[in-house]
Amino acid sequence: MNSVVRPYDTIGRYGGEEFLVILPECQARQACQVARRIVSAVSSSPYDLRQVKNASMTVSVGLAVCSDPKNVNAEALIGLADQALYRAKHSGRDRVEISLWPLSGPEGAA
Repeated sequence: MNSVVRPYDTIGRYGGEEFLVILPECQARQACQVARRIVSAVSSSPYDLRQVKNASMTVSVGLAVCSDPKNVNAEALIGLADQALYRAKHSGRDRVEISLWPLSGPEGAA
């Protein structure tokens, strides 16, 4: 994932198998492009597990984009990303779903 984000973006583990990626000063379109690059990079890389050679992984991305950083509520923003993540998982995986702050509904799928 580090290979497809900008040097000043931040990636960290957020829960068991979830990661939080912070993309400052990034518009929704750019954030979707980064998310698609993450999906592609992870799903196209073979992984050798102890008992399975060349295993593959899927990536589901829940993206929350804040259009008003002065009034952002971090918990609400993470909640929107989490809702989008579950939409992505239930829609077939290896995909990106997006929610916009302060709007609470889905803005579309990638």
